[in-house]
Amino acid sequence: MIDEDEQEYIKYSWFSYDPAAESKAKQLAELWKDDKTPIRRSKRRDFDSAFNVILTAVEMLDGYDDKLLRIPRDNNLYSGAFQRNDTYTTVVKDAVVWLKEEGYLEHSRGVEKTEKKKGERRRFLPYGYKLSEKWKSEVASEPLSDKKLIRRNPLAGYVELKEKVKRKGQNPVNKIIAITDSHREEFGDVIDGTNKLLAAYDELMSGVEVSIGAKPLASIITTMTRVFNNASFEQGGRVYSEIQNQKKGMRPYLYFSGEPTIEIDYSSLHPHLLYHSESLEFLGEDPYTIEGFSRGDVKVAFNLMINRSDKRDEPSAASSICYYLRYEEKEAAQLERSILTLHEPIKRHFNCGEGLRLQRLDSDVAMKVIDNFINVERRPIIGIHDSFICSVRDTETLKLLMNDCYNDLFKDINDIPIADVLRAEDGESIEGVVSLKGIKATNLKFSSKLTEAIGKCFEGETDEMDSKFWDELIAKEPAQEV
Repeated sequence: MIDEDEQEYIKYSWFSYDPAAESKAKQLAELWKDDKTPIRRSKRRDFDSAFNVILTAVEMLDGYDDKLLRIPRDNNLYSGAFQRNDTYTTVVKDAVVWLKEEGYLEHSRGVEKTEKKKGERRRFLPYGYKLSEKWKSEVASEPLSDKKLIRRNPLAGYVELKEKVKRKGQNPVNKIIAITDSHREEFGDVIDGTNKLLAAYDELMSGVEVSIGAKPLASIITTMTRVFNNASFEQGGRVYSEIQNQKKGMRPYLYFSGEPTIEIDYSSLHPHLLYHSESLEFLGEDPYTIEGFSRGDVKVAFNLMINRSDKRDEPSAASSICYYLRYEEKEAAQLERSILTLHEPIKRHFNCGEGLRLQRLDSDVAMKVIDNFINVERRPIIGIHDSFICSVRDTETLKLLMNDCYNDLFKDINDIPIADVLRAEDGESIEGVVSLKGIKATNLKFSSKLTEAIGKCFEGETDEMDSKFWDELIAKEPAQEV
C-alpha cells in the first residue's frame, strides 16, 4: 500500500522572486552550461527560469521535509501533442534530468499504482525521488524563498482547453488543446473575463496570510486555473487550485490573515440544476437518499449516469456502477433502477453526457461568486467547484451571494427569475421566492459565541454584527491546530 501523504507529484506551477532562490537558480544554470558541449551552450534556453521553478516546486511540495517527489520521465509530457501544460517544457525536463544525473536527486521508488478506492480509478505514479545529501550540502538544506515572494509561473495559463484522448492499451489522457483565433472570436468574453478575474484574484490573495492552523502557507497555493473539457468552451469550466489537493479534513483549519474560515457549498447541486433547468423542483428531502444504499454510493452512481453517454451495445450504466463501486451486477442494476424511479422527471438527462454541460453551468455560478468577492467586497475567498471558503465574518455575504448567483443563472437562461418559472409536478405554480435547499456549511468546532454568530448569519439576524463585533469575536478565538 502506498502512503500518498508522504509523497508529492511534481508541479511546475510556481516561480520565486526571492533573491536567494533566483541566485541559486542562476548558479545551477551556470553549472549546467559548464557541463555541456559548446554546441549545446550556444542554444538560447532559459535555464535560470527552469531551475527556479524546480527549486520553488521542491519548496511548495515540502521536499525539504523528506517528502517523496514523483517526477515523470515521459518525454511526451514535456512537448508535443500530449504536453501536460505550458509549464512542462523541454528545458525543465533537461534541468531535471541533469539534477538526477549529477546526484542532486536521489532515486527512491519506481513506478507504482495507487490503491483502488471506491469511486476512483487507480493511478500510475511515476518514479519517486528525494533530495540527496549533495542537494542539501550544495544547493540548500532548507527552503530559500520567503513564501510571500512566490508567485504563479508566468507560463501557467489561467485558461486551459482539454480533450480526452483514448490510447490503445492505455488509459485515456486529457490533452491540452491550443486556443485558436476561432475560439477567441466565439468565446473571447469567457477567455478574457476569466484571465482578468483570476489575475485580480491572485493580486488580492497575495496580500492575505494563508495558513493551516498557525503553519503559514504560500498564498499562491490558492491560485486557480479554469479548465474546459471535450475541446469545447461550452463544457466544463471549473476552477482548480492546489488547495483541492489538500485532504478535505484539512480545509476547516484554513485561516485568512489569522481569521478562522467556513466552507459553504451547494449540496446536491447537479440534481437541482437538472430539475430547475426543466422548471421543476425536486420535492424530496435529498436527491441522493435511497433506502438500502449509502448516500455516497448513490451520489457516485448518479454522477456516473449523467456523465456517461448512451452506447447502443451498453445502454445501461450498471457495468460502470459495478466497476466504480465494486458492486455485484444485480445490486448495480437495482441502484440504477432506483435512481431512475426517484428522478423520473429528469430521466431523459441520464446516459447522454450531461455532466460537463452541468459543470459549465455551475462554473458560471462560481465565477460570479468569486468576481463579487474579489471586485466588490475585496475579501479573500477560495472556490472549490461548488463550494467556497471564506472568513467567518463573511458568512452571511457568501450565503446570500451563492443564492443570488444561482438564481441569476436561471434568470440568464430563462430571462425571468427562477422563482417565477418553477412549478410543481402537477403544473401549478410555486408561490414565493425559491431559496436553495442545499446550501450547507462545514467548519471547526468554535466557541459558543462564534457558533451562535454563524447561526445568526444563516438566519439573517446580523443587524448588530459590524466590523468591531467581528474583530472582538475573532480576537477571542484561538487558532486551532490539525
